[in-house]
Amino acid sequence: MKLEDLKTQDDLDKAVAAVVKGEVDGLKKKNDELMEKYQDVNKKLKPFEGLDAEEIKKVLKSAKDAKDKKDKDEGNWEKVVADMKAAHETEIAKRDDQQKQWQLELDKNLKTAAVRDAIVEAKIAAPFIKAVTPMLETQMVVVGEGDKRRALIGDKTATEFLSAFVATDEGKHYVSADNNSGGGAGGSGVTGYKGPNPFDPKTQNITEQMKLVKENPKLADQLRAKVAAR
Repeated sequence: MKLEDLKTQDDLDKAVAAVVKGEVDGLKKKNDELMEKYQDVNKKLKPFEGLDAEEIKKVLKSAKDAKDKKDKDEGNWEKVVADMKAAHETEIAKRDDQQKQWQLELDKNLKTAAVRDAIVEAKIAAPFIKAVTPMLETQMVVVGEGDKRRALIGDKTATEFLSAFVATDEGKHYVSADNNSGGGAGGSGVTGYKGPNPFDPKTQNITEQMKLVKENPKLADQLRAKVAAR
C-alpha cells in the first residue's frame, strides 16, 4: 500500500496491523527453528552424559596402571581415553556456545515481539514508531527461565510501560490522532497553517500529518494540541 493511499486512521491501523502480524509470525517461526536446533544438539550429546572430570581422572589412572602391567600395544588405551576426553570437552564447549547464541536470538525475538505488541496496544502514530522502538528496546531486559522468560522495563512489561508513557503530557503526542483528540471542525485555528486541521477527526488527512511531522514537527504539535484542547 502506498503512502498516499492512507487517507484515514482506519487505513493506517490496518496497514500497521498487517505489518506487525507478518513480523510476529516470522518471529514465531524463527523461534521454532531455534528450539529444534537446540533439541538436536542435546540429542547428539547424549553419549557424553554422565561424564565428569572425576570420572575421567579415574579412567586415566586405570589406563596408567594398565600400561605399567601390560605390553606396549595395550598401553595405547591411555591415548584413546585422552582423545575421548578432548572430544567430550570440545562438544561441551560447542554446545555451550550454540546455546548462548540461540538464547541471544530468542531474547532478541522476544524483545521485538514485546515492542510490537506495545506499539499496537498504545496506538502509537505511524510517524513515531521508528523513534519509540529503540526507546523501548534499549531499556528492556529479559528475565526468567525457559518458557517463563519475559521482556521487562523495570518491573513493567513493554505494554504497561508504553501505556503509562503515552498518558503523560510528553507522551500523548505520540498517540495517533483518533485517540488523542476531541471534537470540533472548521479551519486549523493555528497561525501559520492554512486549511483544515489534518489531526482533527472530521478533517483527518494521514498523508498531511506525516508530512507535517517530518517537515515541521513544532507546527504538528500545535495542531495536535489545538484539537486536544477542544
